[in-house]
Amino acid sequence: MNLEKFELLKQRADKDIKVDLSNIVEKSLKFSSIYHNYSKLYIDELKQLKELSLEKEKIFGELYDKYKFHNDYKLDSKTEIEIYVKSDKQYFEIAQKYFQQESIVKYLEQLIDNINKVGYNIKNYIELEKIKLGI
Repeated sequence: MNLEKFELLKQRADKDIKVDLSNIVEKSLKFSSIYHNYSKLYIDELKQLKELSLEKEKIFGELYDKYKFHNDYKLDSKTEIEIYVKSDKQYFEIAQKYFQQESIVKYLEQLIDNINKVGYNIKNYIELEKIKLGI
């Protein structure tokens, strides 16, 4: 998911989890659908994160080999090699994608948690209204 789509997702999520007296009935009816949609999106984005993690590790390994065995200067320590690897443009780009994806996944985790809390709030409100009506 690119940053533009992520911003649109956040705007849509704000609308989806906003509950007030004017929309509580509608939200209570749509709650399971909202939860399902974001859970599905979370699973898809988590899968992408794991794929990026594997790609990042692969690139790290290839670059580690390159800097340890196939360069013009002698790097003695693991720390020195890792500094070169992490400074490499190829690794930096995949790491940047990974961290962006990680942020999306963390946002979705928090969103799903908030959706659960909204569900409990809706349930509590309905129970309170039943008590008020004597049901």
